[in-house]
Amino acid sequence: MILAYLSQIPCDKWTRSLCPTMRYGYLISNNAESINVVLKHARKLPILPLLEFFRTLIKKYNNTYESVSSVDNATYQVHEFKSGSIVDLRQKTCSCNYWQLIGCLVVM
Repeated sequence: MILAYLSQIPCDKWTRSLCPTMRYGYLISNNAESINVVLKHARKLPILPLLEFFRTLIKKYNNTYESVSSVDNATYQVHEFKSGSIVDLRQKTCSCNYWQLIGCLVVM
């Protein structure tokens, strides 16, 4: 039943391996489990405290693992935990190549 249904849909619409573009990043089980441990107590929070929890968590992460240096008014060097990237806002490019593929995670 599932095979009949999926065989009617082009493979590039439902498989990662045959997709011509990268639609999204990959989240493997280990990453998901790590995130679940961090968010375990936050799941029971009401929406506003939950949003504040996320804001604080992201701020702590960015302060711990990233810093940004201005090269000029539209180009920045982002220093991350083990690597770095050059972001050019005028040309909408990043040396990490994520911006060109799926939107730049460094900029977001």
